[in-house]
Amino acid sequence: VPTAGYFALRGGAGANSAFDRFWEPTMRSPGPILLSVGQSRVYSLRKELQNAVEQDLDPSRSGTPSHALSKNFPLAAKDIVPSWDRYVPMGDAMSMTATAIFLHDRRREYRLRGSGTTTLADLREGAAVLFGAFSNDWTLRINKDLRFRVAIGPDGWRYIEDKQHPESRAWRGNRVDAPLDAEFTDYAVLTRVFDGTTGHPVMSVGGITHLGTRAGGEFLLSEEKLNAALRDAPSGWERRNLQIVVSTKVIGASASPPQFLALHVW
Repeated sequence: VPTAGYFALRGGAGANSAFDRFWEPTMRSPGPILLSVGQSRVYSLRKELQNAVEQDLDPSRSGTPSHALSKNFPLAAKDIVPSWDRYVPMGDAMSMTATAIFLHDRRREYRLRGSGTTTLADLREGAAVLFGAFSNDWTLRINKDLRFRVAIGPDGWRYIEDKQHPESRAWRGNRVDAPLDAEFTDYAVLTRVFDGTTGHPVMSVGGITHLGTRAGGEFLLSEEKLNAALRDAPSGWERRNLQIVVSTKVIGASASPPQFLALHVW
C-alpha cells in the first residue's frame, strides 16, 4: 500500500545520487503528490455542422484527401462549442503516466488532476508536478517570472525565452500553425521551485509542443541524464530553485531522446 512518507533510495552506485537528491524534496513532502496534466483548449463544432464537415472529409464521398475540405462552410459563433475539459495532449499524458509509475514503484502516494480543475487549494496540500506548457495554465504561471519559459513571438514562432538574453531566438521550435508531421527541434523547460505561495515544492515539465513535454518527462525520470545535468551545479543546489532546458529532434511526429542544453540555479 503506498504511503505518503516513504522514499527508498536505491542501493549501489545510484544511492544518494544527484537524481535522488533532486527528487527528495518532492518525495519527502507530506501528503500525496499532485500530478496535474495539461488540458488543451479544443473547440468542437455544432453537431449539424460537424456532421457536414466529416462527410466532406470522408475520401469515399468527396474523393479528396482526408485532411482537406472540398468546399467552404459558413461558420458563425454559435457553431463553435468550447471543449476545454476533456482533451489531454498525448505527450503530457505519457509524461504523467511515466511519473505515476515511477512514484508507484517507490510506494509514493499520488493523485491526478486535469490542469483545468487544479486549484490553488490543491497545490497547497502538498508537492506537485505539472505537465504541459501552453496546455497547462499553472505551468505558465509558475514560470512567468523565471529565467526560462515557453513563449510565442509576434511572428507566430514558438520558442524558449531566456530573460537574460530576451532578444535570442536560439531555441526556436515551430510556428503555432505548423503541422506536427514536419521535422523541427522541440524544446522543454523543467522547473523545480520551493514555491512561497503554496509552501511546497512544485515541479513542472513543459515543451513547446506535447512532444517536447514527452521528452522533458523522459529527462526528468532518467537518472543518467539528470545526474549529468547536475554534475557541475553550484553547492547547495538540492535546496535551491532550478531550471533545466532540454531539446529533442521531432521527426514524423516522434521525439528523439532529450538532450541537455542549460541549467540555472538560484
